[in-house]
Amino acid sequence: MEYVNQESGERDEHTRLTFKPVSGTLPIDDNTWKLVSSDMQTNFRFDVWEGLLLDAKLHLLRNDNRMAAINAAIVVETVVTRFLTKQLKGTASPSQVDKFVREVSRRDLVIVGLGLVSNIAMSVRKACFGTLELRNAILHAPKRVVTSEEANQAVDSVEALLGACLSNISLEAKCPQILDVSSFDSLITRTHS
Repeated sequence: MEYVNQESGERDEHTRLTFKPVSGTLPIDDNTWKLVSSDMQTNFRFDVWEGLLLDAKLHLLRNDNRMAAINAAIVVETVVTRFLTKQLKGTASPSQVDKFVREVSRRDLVIVGLGLVSNIAMSVRKACFGTLELRNAILHAPKRVVTSEEANQAVDSVEALLGACLSNISLEAKCPQILDVSSFDSLITRTHS
């Protein structure tokens, strides 16, 4: 996609954007495009977990439940790993902490690791564990069909985990409105209703 000013017809030869609309095409006005272009020029980047959470939500909207669950599980792994790494800092050498977080099963990190270093509710930890189990069933079993309810539970588990520990994770979020899942939901609702 390239930007063409609707009023003057001038082309911006330096800016390109890959755009995957959920359905149909959505016009982008000049002001919105300038904001997007400005962010791109300043090398704005999402953290991997932010992009994957947005992808999971998009997959839910497209009824691609398998991909929604897979992306949700990767977000769980990423957030839990970062949270535990931060919480364990100072308890051992950085290389020991890194080795522990890398070598322990992600499912064990969710239940046991989070239980040892936080007060995150067991219900949240079990929901995240279920998300990892669902992803493993999709990739290794293979579970061919993922219901809408299972996919929504997977994404909900991520949101519950983020609600429980996001304030403790230094992710250097540059775009707080993206981190606010409720504003993302309202954006999708406004755009596609």
